[in-house]
Amino acid sequence: TYIGSRIELWLEAERQALAPDPFLRLVASWLDANRPGPVPLGLVHGDFHPANVIVTSDDEYMAVDWELAHVGDPREDLGWMALAAVAQPPDLVGSDAESFYANYCKVAELPVEAIDEKALMYFLVLGSTDCYLGSLARLARLSTGQSRTVGSAYMAQVSPGMARIIFNAMKRHEQLSRG
Repeated sequence: TYIGSRIELWLEAERQALAPDPFLRLVASWLDANRPGPVPLGLVHGDFHPANVIVTSDDEYMAVDWELAHVGDPREDLGWMALAAVAQPPDLVGSDAESFYANYCKVAELPVEAIDEKALMYFLVLGSTDCYLGSLARLARLSTGQSRTVGSAYMAQVSPGMARIIFNAMKRHEQLSRG
């Protein structure tokens, strides 16, 4: 039901949009058709990437910037980190994916089969939900004159690139599904 609630956000975004958007329906139907096996819900940071981690002088790691935190599928953070790595290197997952997946599953107490490249592509798409749909909402406010902020103008440049990354992740997932 949790993943279903995230998928519903894509459909709701289209219902509230200025015009029909088949990309939103495509993403929602793809997410629904390709759901991975469930894992126990846990804390999701919501904006997890290297820039939101502080390393102390004692080599301890602390995550910061928690305003998007929620209870959900912990694999969303991996997907978001993979999405962020495209624009904000380094790609900590891609440098040694198998070791990363194994360590993540161990720390998160998930079965080892819960994460692989196919699952990562799924959660890249699902993990982009808040940011991508938020950027579309900002663009709608910009286009109707309700907003004239720099952030809205910035998102006008970011949204098409994010859509391309989302589509490419869906395509890679399909390639992996075919073997």
